[in-house]
Amino acid sequence: MKCPCLLTLTELLAPVKRAHDKVDAITRAHVGIAKLAQSTFDKNLAGIANEGIFVLLVSTFEVMLSDVLICYLREFPNKMEFKDSPFATDQIVDATFSRELWEIKAESLVRSKMYQDVSAVLKYFLATLSINDCPFDQEQVDRLTELKQRRNLLIHANLVVNALYLEKAGPAARANQPGQRLSVDDGYLGGSLVTIKFFLVEIERRLAAKYASYTRLAALERLWNYMVANPKITPFADYWEIDVSGDVIRPRRNPEAEQRMGSSERLFLALWRDSLNGTSLSYSDEWLSMTCLDEESVAKVAVFLSAAKRIGVIAN
Repeated sequence: MKCPCLLTLTELLAPVKRAHDKVDAITRAHVGIAKLAQSTFDKNLAGIANEGIFVLLVSTFEVMLSDVLICYLREFPNKMEFKDSPFATDQIVDATFSRELWEIKAESLVRSKMYQDVSAVLKYFLATLSINDCPFDQEQVDRLTELKQRRNLLIHANLVVNALYLEKAGPAARANQPGQRLSVDDGYLGGSLVTIKFFLVEIERRLAAKYASYTRLAALERLWNYMVANPKITPFADYWEIDVSGDVIRPRRNPEAEQRMGSSERLFLALWRDSLNGTSLSYSDEWLSMTCLDEESVAKVAVFLSAAKRIGVIAN
C-alpha cells in the first residue's frame, strides 16, 4: 500500500527561512566588520572579511536550494529516476523504510544537479516543484550566475580571471580577458546581498502560493485515511475536532463512531491519541494488544510512528 504524502508547507519553507535568517546575520556581520575595519584603518581586514562573507552568502543560497529539493523529492520519489540508483548493498539491507532509500537517492541526485550552471539549476528547481509557468527575471539570473562564478574564482584562482570564468559568468561578467583581478568590495558585496535576498523572497512567495493547501491538517488526514480500512466509514472528522486556524486537531469522544471500528482501527485510534496528544493508550475498558494486527496493519503502525515523530505533537 502506497505511503501517504506528509509534506507540509511549513516543512518545505523551513530551508528558506533558515537562509533568510543566515543572510540577515551575514548582513549584520558585514556592517559590524566594516565599522571595525574603518576604526582600525585596516584595509586588509575589510577585504578578507568581505571575501569570507561572500563565499558564505553564495553557499547559503545553494544549500537552501538543495534542502528544499531533497525535502520535496523524499515525498515525491516518482520525480526521480531509479534506474541507476547509487544504493550500496548495506544501504538496502539496513533500510527499515523505503523512504530511507528515497532520501539517499534524492541527496545524490540533487548534489549532482548543483554542479550545473545557475540557469540549469533554477530550471530544474522550478520544474521539479511544478512551478514551471513563471521563470525568474533573466537579469537577476545573470547576476546570480556571475556571483557563483566569482565565488568559484575566489576559491580556486584568488579572483584572477581565467578562461572558465569568461566562459561561464555570462552577460553579467565583470571582466573581458584572462589575467584581470576582480575584487569583493563593499559595493559588490552589498549588491550580492540584494540579489540573494531577491531570490529568497521570490522562491518563498512561489512555494507559499503553490503549496498553500499542504497544511499539517491535510497531512494528518492523509495519514488517517491511509491507516483506516475505509475512510468513508471512519472519516477523520468523526474522531477529531479540527482547528483550521490553529492547524491542529484535538481528540473527539464519539462512542457511536468508535463502535464502528474494528480491533485494529481501535488500536490505531489509541496510538494516535497517545502519540499526537499524550492521552492514555487504553480504549474504554478493553485491553489492546499489538498481537491483533496483521502484517499490513503492522506496516501502517510503523509508518505512523515514524510520521508522528516527524510531525510532532500538534494535537492538544
